[in-house]
Amino acid sequence: MVLEGESLDDPQMIVNEFGRYFGSLFTQPSFAPNHQNHNNVNICLNITEFSEDEIVKSIIRLKDSCSSGHDQILVFFIKDCNRVLAYPLAKLFKLALSTSSFPDV
Repeated sequence: MVLEGESLDDPQMIVNEFGRYFGSLFTQPSFAPNHQNHNNVNICLNITEFSEDEIVKSIIRLKDSCSSGHDQILVFFIKDCNRVLAYPLAKLFKLALSTSSFPDV
């Protein structure tokens, strides 16, 4: 993975960067607990559920100036297809979270 011109080879660093990026796109739902202990090294991801509408809202909030990723899919295409992509993305996200696994890139 290349981030800001720097190659990331360590799987943990790649996962952390994905988490940081996608975490910046989502707002915390009102039902999720608010963890205030930022000194804890072990961070627990507690996502109980999210909706297709939340995914659509997050896709719409993507910056138009973002370049395409490794897959070369342009942001305007993702935004234009937000409703079609929401269901399969929700299934993938829920599967990844429920199995505690992240697909190989």
